Amino acid sequence: MRWLEASASRVVRQAPDQVFAFSAAIENMPCWVIGVSEPRRVSGGEFGAQSTFVSKYTYGGRTHDIRYEVTAFDAPRCFAIRSIGGPFPFQRTVTIEPAKIGSRIENRMKAGSDSRATSVSFLLGAPLLRRLMQRRLRQELDRLRQALPEGPAPPPPHCAGPC
Repeated sequence: MRWLEASASRVVRQAPDQVFAFSAAIENMPCWVIGVSEPRRVSGGEFGAQSTFVSKYTYGGRTHDIRYEVTAFDAPRCFAIRSIGGPFPFQRTVTIEPAKIGSRIENRMKAGSDSRATSVSFLLGAPLLRRLMQRRLRQELDRLRQALPEGPAPPPPHCAGPC
């Protein structure tokens, strides 16, 4: 199996804990993750690492059922998911860190080939496919920025040492 990775980042005005609370909540995925609809939890208990959920995912005019596992859940810094059922393997990691005017969010995707044809496409078209993935990840972050609840900008970070 071949893997193709891409990432994008954006700065938003909201504080990291506010960004994490919204973006890591699976019920908010349709607001910002392109193609996702009808997310629902499968596992019980407190939501976090090793929790599972499902959703519909529409891409290229076809809708697929996807099953996910949360692989990291470290509020308010990072959460990650991976597909554990569905037509194609992928991993997504979202990291959030303080920025001067709010938070810097990085959206990273690692997509796996699901067939020999996809492996060949990844091999021959990697630069183009990576740019297309980056564009989509940027679009998702723009959607996230628009979907985040409005709130006051956080105060600037304090200097921890000599400035």
